[in-house]
Formats: sequence, C-alpha cells, structure tokens
Amino acid sequence: MLKDVLTLSILQGVAEFLPISSSGHLQLGKLLLNLPDIGIRLDIFLHLGTLLAVFVIPIAIQWWNV
Repeated sequence: MLKDVLTLSILQGVAEFLPISSSGHLQLGKLLLNLPDIGIRLDIFLHLGTLLAVFVIPIAIQWWNV
C-alpha cells in the first residue's frame, strides 16, 4: 500500500504541470500501473498536497523572506 501511495504521489508531482486533468492522470496511472483503487480520500490528499506545494509554501516563503 505504501508503495502505491508513493507511486501516485510521484506521478501527481510530475504530471501536475502538464496540461492534462489532474484527476485524470491519477486514474490513468492507476490503470496503467495496475494499482488498486485506494479511494477518493487519497486523491483528495494528493490534490491538497499539490495545492500546498504550489501555492501556500511559495507564498509563505515570500512573506517571511526566507
């Protein structure tokens, strides 16, 4: 299970900046890599992690001039 989560996390990070659906690449990755459907909760947490990495952390770094 942990290997599946790490695989999908890496896929999310790599494919997020490509012009494809962010939910679509997760579903396609599960299908192509023959991973089990872990559930919608994992997809939500992957998207929240992306939101944090792309928006919140850079704004916080700029705010505190780190």
